[in-house]
Amino acid sequence: MARQSVPKDVGNDKFKDGASWAVNCEISLRQYCIPVHLQGRINAVISLLVGGIAPLGTLLAGVVSEYIGIRLTLLCGACGMLLLATWLPFVLSGRQQ
Repeated sequence: MARQSVPKDVGNDKFKDGASWAVNCEISLRQYCIPVHLQGRINAVISLLVGGIAPLGTLLAGVVSEYIGIRLTLLCGACGMLLLATWLPFVLSGRQQ
């Protein structure tokens, strides 16, 4: 009986599906919440922020990892994202009143 090999990127498709679903939900929510005449400007600002800040974050992570190590840098980044994900809903809920 021949052994069947499993493709190495079998889980990669699930990640891509989830990531594209999240992006579609984010864009749909943005289009729902923002008036039509401002959507182009908001999309431009978000693209500028994402595209402009990502290289700076990469550079900062490289410099920090030289001093404290890669694992601790990744841990700090993960803790920062977790802190932001728990803090942001409270801030946004206060603005809708």
